[in-house]
Amino acid sequence: MANINQISLKVCGNPDANSGFQPMVIFNSPSIEIKDAVYAGFDANSYFFTIKIEKSQVVYKLVKNNVSSFGASRQGCLVIGIAIPKGYKLDNGISPYDVLIELKNGFLALCMTCKEPATEKYEFSSNRVQPNILDSIAGKFALIPTQTPYHVMSVGAPIAYITATEEKIKQLMKDVQYPAFTKFSEIVVAESVQSTNYVPISNISIPRMPEYSIYDDGVLQPIVVSDPKQLLTVNGKGDSRFFENDSLMFTLEELLNGESVPNVNVDRTNEIINVSSKALQKPLTRKVNVVFVPKESENYFFTRRNDWALLYGTQTIPLKQDLSFELIGEQLKILYAPQGFRIQQSRKDQYEAKVTSVSSNEIRITAEKVRRLGVGSNGGGKIGGGVILPTSNINACEVQLLLDQAYHRSHCVVQFLNSDDQLLQSSTALFSRSTDDKHLAKIYVPKSWAGTDVHVCLKYKNEEWYSNRNLERDTNGVIELHDKDFTYKKIGFFSKHSKGIFIFFLMLLSLIAGGVIGAYVTKNYLRSAGNKAFTCDRCDSVFDTQAELTCHMQNVHNGDMRPDGDYPEGSINEPTLTCSDCGEGPFDENGLESHKLTCPKKVKCDNCDERFASVSEMSAHKATAHPVVNYDCVSCGKTFTSRTKLDEHVQKEHSVKTCDVCKQQFNDNNSLNKHIKENHHFDCDECGPDVWYKTKELLETHKRRDKVKGTERKHRR
Repeated sequence: MANINQISLKVCGNPDANSGFQPMVIFNSPSIEIKDAVYAGFDANSYFFTIKIEKSQVVYKLVKNNVSSFGASRQGCLVIGIAIPKGYKLDNGISPYDVLIELKNGFLALCMTCKEPATEKYEFSSNRVQPNILDSIAGKFALIPTQTPYHVMSVGAPIAYITATEEKIKQLMKDVQYPAFTKFSEIVVAESVQSTNYVPISNISIPRMPEYSIYDDGVLQPIVVSDPKQLLTVNGKGDSRFFENDSLMFTLEELLNGESVPNVNVDRTNEIINVSSKALQKPLTRKVNVVFVPKESENYFFTRRNDWALLYGTQTIPLKQDLSFELIGEQLKILYAPQGFRIQQSRKDQYEAKVTSVSSNEIRITAEKVRRLGVGSNGGGKIGGGVILPTSNINACEVQLLLDQAYHRSHCVVQFLNSDDQLLQSSTALFSRSTDDKHLAKIYVPKSWAGTDVHVCLKYKNEEWYSNRNLERDTNGVIELHDKDFTYKKIGFFSKHSKGIFIFFLMLLSLIAGGVIGAYVTKNYLRSAGNKAFTCDRCDSVFDTQAELTCHMQNVHNGDMRPDGDYPEGSINEPTLTCSDCGEGPFDENGLESHKLTCPKKVKCDNCDERFASVSEMSAHKATAHPVVNYDCVSCGKTFTSRTKLDEHVQKEHSVKTCDVCKQQFNDNNSLNKHIKENHHFDCDECGPDVWYKTKELLETHKRRDKVKGTERKHRR
């Protein structure tokens, strides 16, 4: 394993004419890739250099031309490569150039013979080289931690080249972290170049000057700042329909001098300016009024706030007391897609409402009166759930259900049966409040039933109410039924699910006695189970036959259902909704709301889009699919959930801290802060202790500037 405080070394060449290009010398476990590559256009140089910035290390190479194998005349090359880990540099201000030159000179002296001094041609002195022959030279160069920018080059990108004097090359290789280098895979550095296809790099500053990259809310911007006095502008980027965008102006010089600029900070170590354009977006606020037409319906909806709601998609919009609501920022988007608005009513005893128009400050809702079916004096009429007959032929009486304790729902199924419990008529009763605050519903039946053995049954899901007596004689065409006239009966669990329980025991018996007998019994029982419940998917009414359900749909729900129990194509009642969690469907609105309460997959993993039936299932999934890996700090023992957080902790707590005023170094933040407070804290005696500067020169500049500029800073944004 490599020692991180020393350079790594690899030397490759061809000492034996009968062997290929191969590693000859290694030091400190190098992970350096050296190929027998030809750098076209640089043959005229006695030697040249290459630079490659990888993810974890910087590799510097020296390529020596005019080298031949032992006893051979054919010219080749010698490659010396060193690697310096990320976050480290050579101690004592030494440049990688100095290291490579000393290693080259040492290798030529120990392993090669100069054949032509004028052209610096060398030949291997032997066909074998000792692998540790350069250990004493390489071991002299120590590494120390450093805090500098780090720009990784792009794998597979073009190769670029730079031509410079030896002195400039030495300065260049001391700091190679140029942002422009990231566009290339490798940089060739030489004193001269002939014909080559590599990309030239010119007009760069040697030695490297600080170049600050700008990150806007964590996103790198296509601009590099090297001039401290360059005026920089940050603008809010919000949609002007939803935000008021502010702007801010500042210079790098102000940041480096310690001046505070809102929503801007500078990272000197990595040469990064962090800004936030989102903080400059001021969300707009708009009040939207809900208006009901006609005007007389407004009081009805205003006094029954609990019976209706305004929805956008599946989200309920909270309304204020004056039937208005506010939209802030991106919430204003819904006004540009008005088709998502709708009204949900829990009862429609007088009005049925729907959204008819949406503007920037108003939602208009049209309320239509609900018309009850009954017997009229002119035209046609309906009797209960029967066939439409001319009014002149109707001989009917009105059955009034005046209930308080027996029933508390908005509707139920009303069945009229004879003494043999045969169904004569089935209807849906819609209840409303009567003048004496009871639940009132009206059903019309033939007048001939009055005073006979016809009795009444009220049904809702697994609850039933049976009349204690038969229909009495009518009084002026009206028969009243009250709470005292009914007996409550709840359908028990075993009664309601008897068929399913019986089938369960049959299947259990089939497992014990044998699959063939059990399957035969179950099959014959299911075949003989002729009666099943037919439930209305609009109001949850339950019927014993398909004919009853069809009759109910025709009387109550506009007759959309076909005799086979399905809806015609394009019908307004045809279910079209599906569950967004598990994909089941189709449902109508009521069916979808009921399904949501028992949806088998309503717990979503917060790391992916997969859903589960329970929190425990989701937790088991996360344990296997998204395991938590802990990273421990070897210095203090603290634990972190990611490598990035551990690196940030080490960088912040366990790296050398440098005072940016006097460049003195400290082992931790506490020592650095104490030093700054004692040596670089100069209060302004005019502004108070809250205003201070790191040097007396900055304090004097502040005093002079404030006398001249006044409050100008506050207005420059």
